[in-house]
Amino acid sequence: MKILYILDKPQIPVHQHIIDFLRSKDMEIKTEFIIHHEKKIGDAHWEFFQNKKFQENHIKENYDFIIWNTHSSFPDTRAFQTAVKPRVGFIDIEHDLFDDDLPEHTMIYGKSLLLTFQKRHHKIALEKLSKNRTIVKSRWPNLDVIYEPLEFNAVDKWNDAILIGFHGWAGRDSVYYPGFEVFNKIWYKIYTPSWAINMPLLPEQFVGPKGSKYCAEACKFILTSGSGCYQDVLLFGSIPIMLPDNIVKEEPLDDIVSRVNFKVWRGEVTPFKCITMKNIKFKIDLLRNDINLFEKIQKELFSEWFDEDYFSFPPAHEVIYNFIKENG
Repeated sequence: MKILYILDKPQIPVHQHIIDFLRSKDMEIKTEFIIHHEKKIGDAHWEFFQNKKFQENHIKENYDFIIWNTHSSFPDTRAFQTAVKPRVGFIDIEHDLFDDDLPEHTMIYGKSLLLTFQKRHHKIALEKLSKNRTIVKSRWPNLDVIYEPLEFNAVDKWNDAILIGFHGWAGRDSVYYPGFEVFNKIWYKIYTPSWAINMPLLPEQFVGPKGSKYCAEACKFILTSGSGCYQDVLLFGSIPIMLPDNIVKEEPLDDIVSRVNFKVWRGEVTPFKCITMKNIKFKIDLLRNDINLFEKIQKELFSEWFDEDYFSFPPAHEVIYNFIKENG
């Protein structure tokens, strides 16, 4: 079985176990890595997918399947998929759990598989996507990554916070929002080196999507302006706190949780529950002083995105392997 696996370069550590698993089953895997975080995403995709020589080289390979894990909101993506059609079909692995953008990265073609990793996406997929593809609930690949033990005790789990990097902050000396004073120290986690700013940085192991687990283990409170890391840290037991950058509307539901309308680059996310920075000192004091309340709120936020039995869902590498074996 011959397979092309396309993914964003920062996602390699998260997907390596899937690649290794498929290779262990005697499948021939060719990988292509997109480097788009050093420039505008659209430019990177254009150069990558519209290159005719690149397309011709892959057409010659006669792939059985193409596994797809990257942005798909550009016409050139479809141009590549039209030119380089696999013998059987495409396999979609979404890479961002946060917004309502459907994880339908690929064109309708052959026998195709879509893995959904959060319940909102699964519901939307069943209601709105073509029936000409298999849609399977699976657990987020980050949960099945092999994580090396990490000893880093400098972060105060309850009194510090970790700020997860955003490219809009790159080049600043620091990032500040009213209410940051409730935390003794704020650490900065970058997604890629180009997003670094002059703040206390976490060790290299915290960089990238794989680092979300280390962040959640090191600290109970994660500050974010909205991305897939929001769900990541919920999966690993921490509480994300939403910064105000992209909040369009906020409706307090109780002393701690609000329902917000949130803006992303493709539009707005369906309103969801979260903790915002309003009255943050009061909220953090409540959560620090009552572990049962912390766990209750964490579970409430978790259930907004994930089913109760989520951790028993089949892992992505098994879903992909079984689909290939049954349809190849």
